[in-house]
Formats: sequence, C-alpha cells, structure tokens
Amino acid sequence: MKFYELISLIWILAGLAIALTWLILRHRRAQARTALEVRSRAESAQLADLQVRVDRMEKAPRTAE
Repeated sequence: MKFYELISLIWILAGLAIALTWLILRHRRAQARTALEVRSRAESAQLADLQVRVDRMEKAPRTAE
C-alpha cells in the first residue's frame, strides 16, 4: 500500500468516525429533549392538581375550632 493510499484511508475512516459521532450526539440530544418535555408535562400536571386542591380547600366551609 502506497503512502497516499494510506493517507486516503485514514481520511475516510476519520470522516466515518466524525459522522458516527454526530449521529450519536444528535440522537442523545433528541432523547434528552424528549425526556425534558415529558418531565415538564408531568410537573405541569402536578401543579394543576395542586391548584385544584388549593381551590377546593379555599372553597370548603370552615368548621369551628
């Protein structure tokens, strides 16, 4: 194998490694974004539930203590 062929092979392998790295990072970023959206929706649901509970407590008739 000649020197320029070896350099060409190294360039091709480096390009493949970079492309694979970008694909993996993009996939992980998408997973993190999805997880964040799910967590945000769950927190919003919890907040809405707490607000309903507070509203019920405020509207409930007070008992004599």
